[in-house]
Amino acid sequence: GSEGGITDLFLYNVASETPTKLTDDKNADFQPAYSPDGRTIAFTSDRSPATDFVRLTYAKFQLALLDLETGQVRGLDIFGPKVKHINPQFSPDGRYLYFISDVDGFSNIYRIELESGLIDRITNVATAVSGITWSAPAMTMAQESGDIAFSVFDEFEFHIYKLTQDEANRRAVRVAVTEPGPGRKLPPGEPVLPSRVAAYLADYDTGLEPPSTYVVEDAEEYDASLALDFIGQPTIGVGADNFGTYIGGGASAFFSDMLGDRFLGVALSAQGTVKDIGGQVFYLNQKNRWNWGYAVGRIPYQYQYFGYGVTEVDGQNYQTLNTIRQRIFLDSFTGMLAYPLSMTRRLEGDMGFTRYSFDLEQDEIIYDAFGRIIGQRRVQLDDQEPDPLNLFTASIALVTDNSFGAFTSPVRGGRSRIELEQTFGSAQYQTAILDWRRYFSPSMNLTFAVRGLHYGRYNYGEELLRNQWINPLFLGYETFIRGYAWESFKQRECGENANGDCPAFDRMFGQRIGVANFELRVPFIGSEQFGLINLPYIPMELVAFTDVGVAWDNENPVEEWSFVRSNSARTPLWSSGVGARFNILGFMILEAYYAYPWQRPEKGAHWGFNLAPGW
Repeated sequence: GSEGGITDLFLYNVASETPTKLTDDKNADFQPAYSPDGRTIAFTSDRSPATDFVRLTYAKFQLALLDLETGQVRGLDIFGPKVKHINPQFSPDGRYLYFISDVDGFSNIYRIELESGLIDRITNVATAVSGITWSAPAMTMAQESGDIAFSVFDEFEFHIYKLTQDEANRRAVRVAVTEPGPGRKLPPGEPVLPSRVAAYLADYDTGLEPPSTYVVEDAEEYDASLALDFIGQPTIGVGADNFGTYIGGGASAFFSDMLGDRFLGVALSAQGTVKDIGGQVFYLNQKNRWNWGYAVGRIPYQYQYFGYGVTEVDGQNYQTLNTIRQRIFLDSFTGMLAYPLSMTRRLEGDMGFTRYSFDLEQDEIIYDAFGRIIGQRRVQLDDQEPDPLNLFTASIALVTDNSFGAFTSPVRGGRSRIELEQTFGSAQYQTAILDWRRYFSPSMNLTFAVRGLHYGRYNYGEELLRNQWINPLFLGYETFIRGYAWESFKQRECGENANGDCPAFDRMFGQRIGVANFELRVPFIGSEQFGLINLPYIPMELVAFTDVGVAWDNENPVEEWSFVRSNSARTPLWSSGVGARFNILGFMILEAYYAYPWQRPEKGAHWGFNLAPGW
């Protein structure tokens, strides 16, 4: 445990729930291991004559033994203080102490016979017996059989290997205690010319004040208050046209505490009048295992339409050019609670309230019979505004994620989300989300990705269908299926319909959608470890894909579930194609694709673009 920034060994009594401090000094002590008889603890420490806290010089990690009865600590001098020794493990009979050392320039497994001091090397791996970091444990020993499991970094990834006790004995090679291995003589050796930087680094005394000045008086306790981390890029824009001038802008800021337990984000935007000022506040507390947070926001959306009309002024009718300005105000509050079950699974729940309110106004430019402007006025159309919409929601979800993300998309592991949500208020219905994703990598530079997704509303009534502000779900987003984007449709695909319907487009709307995606991903441009071409400035991933999706509801059932090439029937929609994803400056993923939508014979293959990372 770490107390006051110093790491010591502690013994915790489970019954009394009390800890006992076993070591109490300035040295770093960690990676303890019990001896089979329970009398001794072996551990890793920087305690050595080469460690000097006044001159701030430290030995590499060494091995030490703690006698639990007397509390005495005895250091093991193995190969000297310039060699790293970590991860001690006792053999089942207590005769040997196994450890990892880099005496030959590479970390390997060694053992010392505690009675005689004789040392054997067990492994000879050129790429090192290593954990994730330089000092991380990378070996463990079965307490009864003596089998050794250890991790090795090879082929650009970590693999776990095992040796039985008999195999370890056969591999053991006696090592002289006083003579480091020949690998210590490999470059970099002693430089031919003296290095000024090396001389300064080796001079510990120059520049250091006397030891008495190191005493800290009136120390301040840790300040847990939030502090500014960064400010988002402020924006401002102005414009002018025949109808007037415009100005708008926004700013955002992000705050957190020093330990990263709590986060606060704020954003503000403004455009036009006071009515068009919006903002959001987000807070998240991850100090304890129960994570909680909330979000509050008011977002105004503004739409403008133009038309002609007639108005009466002083008893006479005049033509007007009208600008109808419709605002939708989205006010929301959401509380969130999450509980991690493990490093890869968590439960999430939230409750929220959303209110849609409306504002409708009309600017009229009044003309006389000769086309001259004689006046201008603004009219509030309160009687034409829709009634406010109030929605309350509560949801619970099980989330899993053990995926490994690359430059533009995940390449290994998997993700899933199972969520149920209840909505009530101005409309009542249940929402179900089932999202399952897996990423299979037969080799370092090839990933096969598959996703199945269902997003549906159930048990809804007429109030949902009548309410135009709760839009049905749309299948054509490029994150679902490519080749059916909103902006890619042309009038000729709608056919000749007197009532203005467009079956080719309308079949992508419904209260329920189902999606399946299949992708082959190849990191074409990347780093030396991940990518066919080592050029990490703009990483690029090549993809070949097939997407399939269908939208339906009670009022619009699926006509045929099989593969049908039709420009209007409500059937599963398929597309196939190739594309590339680019990582732009590390913060934006751009996807360019060439897709053939099989259920749009009038359209055919075409290009598309998307700003989103791979699913």
